[in-house]
Amino acid sequence: MMVIVTAQILISTDDCHSLKEKRQILLKLKDHLKQKFNVSVAEIDFQNSHHQALIAVVLVANEAKFANSMMSKVMNYVENSFPGRVIDYTIDLDSRGS
Repeated sequence: MMVIVTAQILISTDDCHSLKEKRQILLKLKDHLKQKFNVSVAEIDFQNSHHQALIAVVLVANEAKFANSMMSKVMNYVENSFPGRVIDYTIDLDSRGS
C-alpha cells in the first residue's frame, strides 16, 4: 500500500521586512525539513507577500501509522521553528493500493 500525506501550513512572517528576508527564512526551513524528515517542501502561495507564507509538505510511505507519525513530527518542528506564527494548517492522507 502507498500512503501519501500532504500538509498545507500557513505561516505568519509579519516580522520580515522584505521578500528576500522571508525567502531566506523559508529556504532554511525547507532545507531542514528535507534533511531531517526526507519530505518534499514547496512554497505554494503568497510568494509575493512578505507577511505570510503557505508551504506544502508531502511525504510518501507504505504504512499510514508511520506516515501520520512522521507528519506529526514535521508539524512539531515547524511549530517550534515559528512559535506562535503557524496561523493554520491542514493535513490530508491518501491511501492507495491493497
